[in-house]
Amino acid sequence: MPREISVEAVAVLEPDLIIGIGSGISPEQYAVLSRIAPVLMHSADRPPFGMAWHDVVQSLGQALERQSQAEKLIAGLRETFAAARARHPEWAGRSAVAAYNHGGESGVFMPEDTRSRFLSELGFVAPAALGRLSRTQGFFAPLSPEDLSPLDADLLLWVSSLGQVPEIVSLPLRRFLRAHVEGREVLTSPLAAAALSFGSVLSLPFALEALEAEIALASDGSAATQVPSAVKAGLAP
Repeated sequence: MPREISVEAVAVLEPDLIIGIGSGISPEQYAVLSRIAPVLMHSADRPPFGMAWHDVVQSLGQALERQSQAEKLIAGLRETFAAARARHPEWAGRSAVAAYNHGGESGVFMPEDTRSRFLSELGFVAPAALGRLSRTQGFFAPLSPEDLSPLDADLLLWVSSLGQVPEIVSLPLRRFLRAHVEGREVLTSPLAAAALSFGSVLSLPFALEALEAEIALASDGSAATQVPSAVKAGLAP
């Protein structure tokens, strides 16, 4: 079992249900935990970290016999995203990518990932180049420092902690990306990054509130517009 999971600690709690969605547990770990209680996992047709937020809520609602409450939560968040799209019709159909930098590795989150789904909920689309990348664990793809072209979108959202900023700034080929030259990079705060990573019905509204203004500035069509997070981090052109 991974270090963050103690079978003994789970067993002591005597749970009626164990939520394993988005946990990345292996079949062997699933088998051990299933001896304690039923384990709710992602859909069979989805990768371990590729279940959409609304599907997660529906699964939880069914498992807990609270389908009505689940549907209300889903409807509420869909209305929130719809209102954001209505406020920014210019986002529809424009390309956007969610990128990361961690431990010296840069990469992109694939369309099925929660961070990329957030952008699609706002009307953005994923660049076609992502379809040619080799996935890791189904939800992200590392990129060579010599080829960052898959990040060249109308909006480049860096989902990284402040600790990784110097590494992002120092990427030589990043400065040749259209998104950089035209001032269309946005850096998340640590809290917004966590909200996007959890990708839940509770955390996504927080992420939207934190990022909407920045995304609007980065997408206004003017290279002269300054995006505060990019300027503060030294990412601005």
